[in-house]
Amino acid sequence: MQSFLPTEHCAFSMSLYVMYVLALEVFSVAAPTIWNSLPFDIRNSCSIASFRRKLKTFYFSTSSHV
Repeated sequence: MQSFLPTEHCAFSMSLYVMYVLALEVFSVAAPTIWNSLPFDIRNSCSIASFRRKLKTFYFSTSSHV
């Protein structure tokens, strides 16, 4: 009796590859969109520390607290 495991594995690997490619395409659109939606002063921060501080303040000020 012949096993179909290699074929199933190949189909599974192919679907993982397709999901990976789609994820990259989604990220390549979503990341610039999110970046461009940030205020200019956050995007133009002079250091990582100031970027993180401004980003945290921005997200806490725009989030709705329940």
